Amino acid sequence: MESSAFTLQGIFSPNPQTKRANRVKWCMKPTGDDKIIAYGCQKNLVIRNLSDPSKTVIYNTQVPNIITCAKYSANGNYLAYGDEKGSIRIIGWSTAENDWVIKYENQNMLNGAVSDLSWTDDHQKIVAVGAGGKRAAAINIEMGNQAGELVGHNGTLLCCDVKNPKPYKLIVSGEDKEIQVYKGIPFTL
Repeated sequence: MESSAFTLQGIFSPNPQTKRANRVKWCMKPTGDDKIIAYGCQKNLVIRNLSDPSKTVIYNTQVPNIITCAKYSANGNYLAYGDEKGSIRIIGWSTAENDWVIKYENQNMLNGAVSDLSWTDDHQKIVAVGAGGKRAAAINIEMGNQAGELVGHNGTLLCCDVKNPKPYKLIVSGEDKEIQVYKGIPFTL
């Protein structure tokens, strides 16, 4: 009887997990020739190559909670994702280590689920919005300190986006049916 050797030919990636009355949070890599999207499926971050499905990657190294959103940086070098407990992690591909490395991690950025993330064009600041007592926060990931906190919303925040380049403007919308625009990061509100 011959022994057979198996080699990985590709990954059949799972579809995003859906939840009634909530949109699926996915993002597309802004650079490169391939069309690559990223989204969460339970405790897996799926990085799906639409041009060549055999190049799909599933990142699930030390992911303790269900992933709720993902967002590429403007240059496509980093990928940030948030989870249901309010923490975020930023990962990037290291060619030296031939693996994903963690650039930044914050276990308690928000007190509830992260609904959306947005980057500034300099790849140094990231804004996270969601549920919980602290509904939104901006972090300077290079320094590791808080770059501002948003106030004024009464419900869960659902989406955010930063207008680049400087002067930055942030637009935020939530379940309270209000849309607010904040000027400048750090936010001084």
